[in-house]
Amino acid sequence: MNDSNSSPMPISRQIRYQKQCRDNWKEKALQKQQKIREYVQLTRSLKKSRDNWKTRAKQAEQRVKDLEQQLANLSSSDSDSDLDNQDLSDRIAHHHYSLSTISLTVQQIITVGHSYRGVAKTMGLLSPKFSLDSPHYSSIKSWVERIGLYELQRPKEKRDDWIYLIDLTLELGNSKALVIYGIPHTFWLTQILPKKRALKHTDGQILALEVTTSATSDWIHSVLESVSQQVGTPLQIISDHASNLRKAIQLFQAHHCHVISTYDVTHAMANLLKKQLFKDDIFQNFLSDCHHCRLQVQQTELAFASPPPQRTQCRLFNLDPLLRWANSVIRYSLSFFSPLIPNLHQLKLLNRFFDKFTWVFSYHKLIRF
Repeated sequence: MNDSNSSPMPISRQIRYQKQCRDNWKEKALQKQQKIREYVQLTRSLKKSRDNWKTRAKQAEQRVKDLEQQLANLSSSDSDSDLDNQDLSDRIAHHHYSLSTISLTVQQIITVGHSYRGVAKTMGLLSPKFSLDSPHYSSIKSWVERIGLYELQRPKEKRDDWIYLIDLTLELGNSKALVIYGIPHTFWLTQILPKKRALKHTDGQILALEVTTSATSDWIHSVLESVSQQVGTPLQIISDHASNLRKAIQLFQAHHCHVISTYDVTHAMANLLKKQLFKDDIFQNFLSDCHHCRLQVQQTELAFASPPPQRTQCRLFNLDPLLRWANSVIRYSLSFFSPLIPNLHQLKLLNRFFDKFTWVFSYHKLIRF
């Protein structure tokens, strides 16, 4: 007799139980197979990642060896310039060029006074020899303008001994710019006056730069009040005594009676000369002869001896170089000019010289140094 017949559980229930056990086994088997496949994929991925990192590590190790070799070669080589000893790969965030390149180009503009295009060409000549970058002139212009903007916007020291030098620029279109340049009086007494030297552009700082289309005295007065609140009431204000500047300073002095107003000595002397020489026919003829002489010789072999150019504005400011030139032409003999033009026969040089510069000798009694 079969054992299943002796079980108290009915046959139909036994069949359902056996079927459920089979289904559970199949499901567990499928889950096991799925985990096996996942493990195989993970193993394959880890192996691939390990091989990748292993390759990169070997490449990095080789790169380090190459850089160490280059560093050793640079250290052992003699330097012909301080530029070779600088780290020219120091990069600033968000900048394409190195700090050394930016610093060198900006110093040429600010310290030496080169033009933007001139500095760009200079860097182009230096770049192959010293491994420097060669920036475009527009990039150099942008760097200098950023420094200038920072200089204008940075907080200035507040003190009560400022000396203001104020002036209005020439018109640029319909606009003018009011510039207020400040020098501490203490710096003047300790650093400039004892050395008896002239002011340098690095001695002071720009306290204000305001642009307007109508430079009235009231507007200038408001700028002075605003600047004095920011950096301190000045001890002295120096200007060229233009009518609008003079009235603005008087309005400022009404509220700050201790402020000293000083007439700029350069403009004062120029105005005195203008009053004395403006109606002098001899002086006007001298200026006219200098101008015509320059036009006649500026593109000839005698161009080196041409008169200095005259200014279109404030002409009496450069009267001294003009008179010194005339005195030199009168005082120097022809033998001084001969070595400067060795290819020109001396007789021909004599004729050319007297043809172009004879007029100067008519003023020799009036030119004194």
